Amino acid sequence: MATSEEKREELHELVNGLPPEKLEEAVAALREVLGPVLPRSLGMGHSGRSDLSERADDLLGEDGFGR
Repeated sequence: MATSEEKREELHELVNGLPPEKLEEAVAALREVLGPVLPRSLGMGHSGRSDLSERADDLLGEDGFGR
């Protein structure tokens, strides 16, 4: 059985060998497998609090943000 690294290398070889006319189809198929790709910055800083936007000024201190 192939390791993850061997499978990744095979995938790279397959992608590198794609003819230009098949690129769009291959990208669409891979996107379907992966699902939506979100920016890495989304979800950073999980605080566990659900009231951050309502309490932003309180949480930032006496001066608040932009005051």
